[in-house]
Amino acid sequence: MTCPCCGCSFFESEAKKTEKGTILCPNCSSELNPDGSQKDLIKYNRKASINWVADAIKYIAYITWAVGVLAVLVVYFYNKNVSILYAVIALYSVFVSGIIVYGMGEIIQLLTEIRNNRR
Repeated sequence: MTCPCCGCSFFESEAKKTEKGTILCPNCSSELNPDGSQKDLIKYNRKASINWVADAIKYIAYITWAVGVLAVLVVYFYNKNVSILYAVIALYSVFVSGIIVYGMGEIIQLLTEIRNNRR
């Protein structure tokens, strides 16, 4: 039997059965019908979509945005020699750098999902 979610091949004897009569994939814990399909099943747990590296990089992007905005505001309000133009340019730089880091996290997550679907 092959899981349609992760592509894992397994014997029916290796899989756990639920009280509803469905089968759980040993690799990704997706619920499958006894014939191996996933048709008409609502509950679907995909372990492959949990990627802690991508999530960590996305959290770093959030931290970059928060600390950057806070730093720009502190410098702007406490330093009288900084004009509004410099503050706007700094906010734009913080936004762009956060987007780049967040995009890297999304790319890592997409590449992981592609890798898991090809197996």
